[in-house]
Amino acid sequence: MSRSLIVVSSLLAGAAAFSVAASCIDFGYRVPAVPDAAPADAAPDGSSACVEGAVAPSTSGPQINLITLNVDKAVVNVTPGTVVTWNNTDTMVHTVTAGVPGAPRPPAQGGFDSGDIPAGGKWAWRFCNARNAVYFCKTHASQMSGYRVVVAP
Repeated sequence: MSRSLIVVSSLLAGAAAFSVAASCIDFGYRVPAVPDAAPADAAPDGSSACVEGAVAPSTSGPQINLITLNVDKAVVNVTPGTVVTWNNTDTMVHTVTAGVPGAPRPPAQGGFDSGDIPAGGKWAWRFCNARNAVYFCKTHASQMSGYRVVVAP
C-alpha cells in the first residue's frame, strides 16, 4: 500500500513539475537591460557630432519591414549615426515605440515613438548612442513586441 502511495505521489510531483516547466519554456533568447540613453557625443569644437531623432526615411541603410503583425528583422545591429527606416508593408496601421508593452520609454530617457504609420508608410530614426533599443507596436502590443536595434561602435 505505501509503495503505491509513493509512486502516485511521485507521479503527481513529476506532473506538477512538468506543467510548470512546460509553461516556462526557455528558448535562450535574452533581451539585455536597456541602459539609460547617454547624451550624444560631442565633437572637439563642442558641437553635437550626431543628433539622435526622427529623420526623413532613407532607401539606404537598414530597412525593417512591418509585415502581418511582425517585422522581417527582429534584431538589427547598427553603428552610431545609422538611420534605420521602418516600412509598413502591411495593410494595417502600426507604430514603432521604444520600450515594452505597458512601459513605453519616454523621449527624455532615449525613447522614440513613430505615431501611426499607415499602410505603405515609412518612418526613420537616427541612432547615435550605443545601447539596445527595444521597441514594440502600440497598436498590436500583444503580438508585436521584443524587437531590438542594437547600437554598438
